[in-house]
Amino acid sequence: DSSHSIPKHVSQQDKVTKLYRQNQTSVFSLDEDDEDDPATSTRQRDTPELVDIESWFLRSDLLYKYECEHFDENEKAHSSLLLVSATHLYILRKLPDHKTMANLVSRRPLNIVSKITSKKHVPEIITFRYAEGHSEEEEPEKAIKLNSKNTKTKISIDCDKVYLPDAGDAVKNIKLLIMKALNIYETGNDA
Repeated sequence: DSSHSIPKHVSQQDKVTKLYRQNQTSVFSLDEDDEDDPATSTRQRDTPELVDIESWFLRSDLLYKYECEHFDENEKAHSSLLLVSATHLYILRKLPDHKTMANLVSRRPLNIVSKITSKKHVPEIITFRYAEGHSEEEEPEKAIKLNSKNTKTKISIDCDKVYLPDAGDAVKNIKLLIMKALNIYETGNDA
């Protein structure tokens, strides 16, 4: 009966031939300058939230809804929805088996969007880059390098790439909302 078994400690003699996570990238990293590390770019996509598309469409805070294709870490495109509120950008990946359900694969505050880029030859492919700001006072060695004492820098944390058929209109609307969100965010921090 396994409910009455005595816990056993691991010893050198118990070593098995197959190591845990052998030949995989490290989950943990001490190097903060590794911006393109694939392990950090997938942290929010590990456990997507299952949502009802219709209930999301009924939300009063959503200002824009766009059909799109969302590219995963392996550059595979998935039929998705890009939804935008006054404060957040959401990507819902449609489920092929359930027409009314989707996975919420990205939920980002607009004030952490650091850059929006498009491909030169395919302008409908848009990349949203996200970064979090922090004060240089927290890292004096970097402040010395920059010859400044209290500046804000942005650390890249992730990105989302989508194919938007109506990219021009969508990006224009999102940029306006980002400007409003940053203005509200900056004035809210000063008080």
